[in-house]
Amino acid sequence: MTNYLTRSDLLLKQMRVKRFMLAKPERLLGFTNAPLDPEKKFIIVCDDEIIINDVISDILATFDLNKEQLLIIDQKTFLEKNINHTPILCFIGKMGNKAVEKSQDFATLILDDFNYQTSHFKRYLWQQISYIL
Repeated sequence: MTNYLTRSDLLLKQMRVKRFMLAKPERLLGFTNAPLDPEKKFIIVCDDEIIINDVISDILATFDLNKEQLLIIDQKTFLEKNINHTPILCFIGKMGNKAVEKSQDFATLILDDFNYQTSHFKRYLWQQISYIL
């Protein structure tokens, strides 16, 4: 059985450069199971883009937090993070089953939509907040 070398393999061999195979190439795709910064005390999990508005500012003030302690991430990133402290979670929109399971150990606000202009939304939000406090 003859072993054929490509031109690039032959040049690398002549230059005494060895090729390596990555043991776990999937790790190059992203840093998974990364620990979450313990400074982040309030985490908003939302797949849509949201803007920090008066409602979010009011929520932060209620929990005596500042904007540096706020983290806004999507569900995929939330599932990849390793959370070693007890932040307050706020889910906006539909949650997947894995996100629901992971959030069971934390104080959680669940908002199906973020229509903060309606009185129903405000009442529901503040009922959840009073439960957490």
